[in-house]
Parts: sequence; structure tokens; C-alpha cells
Amino acid sequence: MSIAPRPSSPAVVSVVEPTNGSTVTSPVHIVLGLSGATLTSVTSTRIQPDRGHVHLYVDDSLVSMNYGLDQDLALAPGTYALKAEFVASDHAPFSPRVWSPQVIFTVH
Repeated sequence: MSIAPRPSSPAVVSVVEPTNGSTVTSPVHIVLGLSGATLTSVTSTRIQPDRGHVHLYVDDSLVSMNYGLDQDLALAPGTYALKAEFVASDHAPFSPRVWSPQVIFTVH
């Protein structure tokens, strides 16, 4: 049995807040931007290139799988790297992967 290749996506995901180099307080209010695709709360193996979910990573560790573009995240004081990935409705990545640019911020 051969496995079909993963589809590509026209989506562009970005971190709107916090901004790169900013100092914030906890809980950190995170706002993401998404263009070229729509979020869906449905998990499905019927993959569409323009529908999916957002996975949020802090210091390269998955911290949440979202169906929305904003959330509050409790973080201890320190400096963190934040990025988001737009993934297919089955929670697996597109090919190529759809990553936001990484944002570095400090929790005071």
C-alpha cells in the first residue's frame, strides 16, 4: 500500500501579538493572522488545502491545537520563541509545512 503525498496549502499564518522583541505579562494574549484559508473545528481525513487548524508552538514544543486565532497562554517569566503552524483537518502538516515566522518575546 502506498501513502498518498500530503497536499500543499495556499494558507499564510502569522503571529500578530505578541510582537517580535516585545515584553509582556502573563497570561500572554496571543493573536494569530490567517489568510488564504479558513479554520474549521471539524477533524476529518477529507483534507482540503484551504481548511484546517492551527498548532501553536513555544520553544519548539506544541502547546495547543486551536480552532481560533486568539488565546491566552500562562507562561513563567523568561524569553520565549513562538510560532504557529496551519495544519490540515486531520491535524497533520501540509507539504510544504505552513509555518508563521518565529516571534521572540519576553514575559516580565
